[in-house]
Amino acid sequence: MPFLHSLFCRQGADNRLRFLAINLTIYFCFLLINSVIDIKLLSLIILTITSYILAMTTLRRLKDAKLKSNWLAISVISYVFIGLTIIFIGNSAINWLIFIPATLSALLLTYPSKEQKHYILGYSGPIDLSQYKSTHSHQQNHRVEPVFSNNPASLSQPSTFNSNDHVQTHTLNSSTSNPRNNGIIQEPSNDLGEIIRIKLVTHSKILLISFFVFILIIIVTAIVKNTYTTQQKTILNNTRILNKQETTTIKLEHIAPLSMPDNFTLYLSQYNGLIIHWQANEPSSDQHWSITSAQGDDSCKNIQFNKGETFRILSVNVENNIDHYASFSPLDTQPLLQAIAFRGSFSLCDFTFSLKGSQAALNKNNRYAEFIEY
Repeated sequence: MPFLHSLFCRQGADNRLRFLAINLTIYFCFLLINSVIDIKLLSLIILTITSYILAMTTLRRLKDAKLKSNWLAISVISYVFIGLTIIFIGNSAINWLIFIPATLSALLLTYPSKEQKHYILGYSGPIDLSQYKSTHSHQQNHRVEPVFSNNPASLSQPSTFNSNDHVQTHTLNSSTSNPRNNGIIQEPSNDLGEIIRIKLVTHSKILLISFFVFILIIIVTAIVKNTYTTQQKTILNNTRILNKQETTTIKLEHIAPLSMPDNFTLYLSQYNGLIIHWQANEPSSDQHWSITSAQGDDSCKNIQFNKGETFRILSVNVENNIDHYASFSPLDTQPLLQAIAFRGSFSLCDFTFSLKGSQAALNKNNRYAEFIEY
């Protein structure tokens, strides 16, 4: 399509309206796609395409205003840098930085066209856009005016009026009233763009201070928002972990207490899991060990018997600051009671317990005796 070709064309000129429309479309499309589609590769492709279109329209606008091409590098580089920042930081507050290249483009709009050109859709160049131009408004309708004269000869003579002569005369007369010289337009002194640029130059210090304050506000807002988001994520994750622990932690009942000779007591849970209870001399924390979080005192990970047998401990909880309860899996109940009956001692959480007389104590309780094999 010729219109698309004109967007990528290096030649020709763009007037103010076309340059403004292209810039607004570029910024809007980039921000929209980057916000809706969270795919960095696609955002980079859009940034590359829009950067080239921005570079070409800026180049054509500079040619239209007869300005140096230094502006091209400043405008495009600022847009690419801000675009990369928006893509990789991913903070919505950073999107406001798009006003930096937009401001540079707005300043370029203050410069008027320096030559009289024939624009179609705001473009004047080698690409033919005449198909987008309405033709009926440009067709000249020639009429033969009636002539009333008493001279018969004048009636018989053909009219020698030439429309081209009329156009040339009209153009000549117009040139005396319009400030044009050899195709150069002498812009009136009340041009809005010129007035805006003069005001900006006059108050350049205030403008620069406001510009840096604006950037500082955006950066501070982005940092605060990022910190707040990080804190919220941390709180949410901790809440999820606590909820998960609460749902996975099952309150074990202490059933069938059996006192053993060396100051410890055996219990069975409602699932027939063995529980060993003893009292410490010094107060301790609420939980010594939990297999679900793998956190706590490493000495409470296992129970170890004097013959080298070890069993994994599910948890060691502390109640009343001194009452310790070591819980085991129901799968280990039978081999654990077998070891307690026939071994000499075991160590648990840096405590060592003697098993002298344990076999006789187990045989006195039918709940435990049924687990012992001889």
